[in-house]
Amino acid sequence: MTINSGGGVSIAAGLRIQPTTDSFGNATVNIIGGFNGNTVASGFGGQTIAGGGATCGGCVNRVGNDYGTVGGGASNTASGFNSTVSGGGGNTASSNYSTVPGGRSNTAGGPNSFAAGDHANAKDADSFVWCATGGATCGSLGTNSFVVSVLGPIYFFPLIRALS
Repeated sequence: MTINSGGGVSIAAGLRIQPTTDSFGNATVNIIGGFNGNTVASGFGGQTIAGGGATCGGCVNRVGNDYGTVGGGASNTASGFNSTVSGGGGNTASSNYSTVPGGRSNTAGGPNSFAAGDHANAKDADSFVWCATGGATCGSLGTNSFVVSVLGPIYFFPLIRALS
């Protein structure tokens, strides 16, 4: 364990705890786990990278706003306020309160948006996009849109049928 200048702590090579303040002046910490190249932005607080990242040139995980979180994976970025990328690869949650639960090459770019699967692009406010089209990009269709695009069939069942 190493005590860093400024009061931060490094535990082995894969965990850093940095005391800081958020952009509102509240005392908090940034927690950076996983690959030692993973980064959080200065001037923000409550940022968390739980793990992941790699040396593949650009495979680091990044958080760039107050209370953003990257759970793991590689090449993921959470740059919106309170945004989250849970894992996967090449995912970005770039707007406030946006979420990417995982998958590959997804972007939650609208406020309160959700993008999941493979190449989903939720660019509008309050939009939901689930894309599983073999690499073709699927996008939101405006504010409050709900888009599911898959190569296979889609089933929605009422509760009674789903339980039988």
